[in-house]
Amino acid sequence: MVLTAVTTVLGLMPMVLAMNIDLINRDISFGAPSTQWWTQLSSAIAGGLSFATVLTLFLTPCLLVLGDRKLFRRKAKAPVAEVPDSADSQAV
Repeated sequence: MVLTAVTTVLGLMPMVLAMNIDLINRDISFGAPSTQWWTQLSSAIAGGLSFATVLTLFLTPCLLVLGDRKLFRRKAKAPVAEVPDSADSQAV
């Protein structure tokens, strides 16, 4: 997942930077009129993908571990109910 997100964000960088690459005339220009439509869209996609990747791969597991620790501490503090031995219940 990280590899896919990183390659997608890096692939969108020319559009985010408003870079126009003309392969026929071998020219690279910034801020060309053709890039005005795509800059905002590519910025939203790259930013959202980066944020979602961090959220999914780092924050979600951390919150799950914190919740599990809290549940474990709550169970450790709870009083233990006495369970009758199986030998005592059979003797009656």
